Amino acid sequence: MTLRRRLLLLVLSLVIPASLASASATYIAWSGGQYQARRTLQSTTRAVALMIDHRFSGMVKLLQALATSPFLTDGNLAAFRQQAIDAVHEKDIWVVLTAPSAQQLVNTLRPFGEPLPVHPYPDNVRKVIESRQPVISNLFIGPITAQYTIAVNVPVIRNDKVLYILGMGLRPTVLAKVLLDQNLPASWGVTIFDHDNTIAVRTRSPERFVGQPVSFALNQQLRQHNEGLFEHPNREGTLVVAAYSHAPRSGWGVIIGVPRTELMSSLNLSVTLVLAIGLALISMGLVFATVAARRIAGPIAALIGPAAALGRGETVPMIRHGLREVDEVAAALAAASALLQQRLDERNRAETALHRAKIEAEENNRAKSRFLAAASHDLRQPLMAANLFFESLTQRLPAESQGSEVQYLRKSLAAMNELLEVLFDLSQVDTGKIQVHDRDFPLGPLLDDLADAWMAMAGARGLDFRAIPARVMVHSDPALIKRILRNLLDNALKFTETGGILLGCRRRGRDIAIQVWDTGIGIPAAKLTQIFEEFYQVGNPGRDRNNGLGLGLSIVDRLARVLGHPVRVRSVEGRGSLFEIRLPLVTLPPADPRRLSRPLATGVPQWRGRVVVIDNDTLVLAGLKAIFEVWGCPTIIVTGPQAAWDELCRCLEPPVALILADHGLAEVGTGGDAILWLRARLGWPVPGVIMTGEAIDTLTEICGHSGFGLIQKPVTANRLLETLRAWIP
Repeated sequence: MTLRRRLLLLVLSLVIPASLASASATYIAWSGGQYQARRTLQSTTRAVALMIDHRFSGMVKLLQALATSPFLTDGNLAAFRQQAIDAVHEKDIWVVLTAPSAQQLVNTLRPFGEPLPVHPYPDNVRKVIESRQPVISNLFIGPITAQYTIAVNVPVIRNDKVLYILGMGLRPTVLAKVLLDQNLPASWGVTIFDHDNTIAVRTRSPERFVGQPVSFALNQQLRQHNEGLFEHPNREGTLVVAAYSHAPRSGWGVIIGVPRTELMSSLNLSVTLVLAIGLALISMGLVFATVAARRIAGPIAALIGPAAALGRGETVPMIRHGLREVDEVAAALAAASALLQQRLDERNRAETALHRAKIEAEENNRAKSRFLAAASHDLRQPLMAANLFFESLTQRLPAESQGSEVQYLRKSLAAMNELLEVLFDLSQVDTGKIQVHDRDFPLGPLLDDLADAWMAMAGARGLDFRAIPARVMVHSDPALIKRILRNLLDNALKFTETGGILLGCRRRGRDIAIQVWDTGIGIPAAKLTQIFEEFYQVGNPGRDRNNGLGLGLSIVDRLARVLGHPVRVRSVEGRGSLFEIRLPLVTLPPADPRRLSRPLATGVPQWRGRVVVIDNDTLVLAGLKAIFEVWGCPTIIVTGPQAAWDELCRCLEPPVALILADHGLAEVGTGGDAILWLRARLGWPVPGVIMTGEAIDTLTEICGHSGFGLIQKPVTANRLLETLRAWIP
């Protein structure tokens, strides 16, 4: 395809959207004009309704002024009649004074003393007496005039008693004058109707329709809205756009109908004119574009030769074509070769520097991870001892002597424990020491363990905790999955103040989705991607330690990436969050009748055997001894297996129920060796649990093959108690 044709296509690609945009703009302008015309009609209707209210308000004020007349106090009704005649100078308006029994006493249409009828609508009299407020009646036939009448009534109160009902009767022509004062177009039809939707004033054919109910279409609208717009054929058969509105004080209504053709005629003319001008301009643009394409195509085609020379690495000749932009391109092609070579050299140097910076950053990151792992290990021993001493001290002291300092110290130790756990996890992930041991395993027992632990913690905070049983087999690393779910549950517990937490599963095709629901503070939609960053917490800009460190979700994200399982999150700010991780299903195991929501046992049990504790750190041994004494658990606390055997030989009862050994025992080997040595001496496989503060990749697998338990230092009192309950029968 030639350049000229491409230029023409380019012009057409611009003209077609421009035409569509022009048509859209015309339609928008037409719609906007229609909307503005309807809005103006609605505003006019509302203004007329307010004028009706204003007219009634003037009558009420005049009646309230007459109600203060001393003649009414003295009972001089003849004098009051003359005063009322002097006060009302308008034609078609008269004053009526009525007794509470509905008997008319004074009517300015009749001489004083002439017999007067009873008020035709005693309900209006009753309303005034009960409410003691002005009341505007509906349209009715006056008993004296025998014509359509409207009454405005106010109470005359003396000594906190309604003495009379003072009213002002008026013919609908009084309200018709209000419409004349608005100078509305003659083609507009205006109707005023009362509370019962009965027509009181109509600018067209009033003799036919006054006293009749409004049209069925309007009546349907009035049942749903106080004001609005709708199209319908009026009683003369003309299609009109009608706006209706109720006066806010009197409750009377106004409807104005404008012939639709009149409302839209000026707008249609404007839109047609704009559309015609737009089409003319687009046509002219196409003509000019065709001429311009011819003049541009030639000089641009002449640039093919210099561009080919640049591609071959040859010198680009300078040729003038008479088109400034084309000449500038030709000059740019001549300088491009040298500049291109210069930029290539600069890019090579930048890539080399970037590669070196990347290597340095990776080395720094590995050094940081090694430091975190080392610092975590060195701090675990004294921190574990501090935890155990603190728990033994608090359990020995009476509750009344434990002040706020004890609570602050407990929170500080808990924060240190959490920090070390997180640092250990981060160091393992960053240094790549976490090994994935995928296998098929039942999901139910894993969720059972989590439910037992978090049900107690949630109950302590006054939260509901529910768990749904899971009877499925999945394929993954159970230890890493448990660590992920622990972090998710911990995160839900921290940020939920009321309501509860739900742990459950849902099938998703060939996968099972493990879900953690909470009714916490929720996460704004804009921050859903930031919550997995290190040290980021929603709603905790001040870094309040009570809400954790902001590393739990970061560890969840990293472990999930290692496992290859997607983590999803949905949240509504102020209502709660859902975190979900999906695992591949294997096969269903036999039905497990247990439920996850069983309660966690509380209190210290009655021990059925002795615990042997082996650790070469004397500070840790002292802390363990203190906490075991508080629990009343028989123990042997030593630094090596030989010392443990010597103690056991001296005290045979109670029998050994558990051996708790540190992994690194220096001179005597590992904790596993110590347990196996004691098992051989005792002659039976005593349960054993290894304590460690190191990140050893194969230790979990070794413990699994040997049947040992494994707990990570620093071991808190609660975790130690859970371990004893799990291993001592």
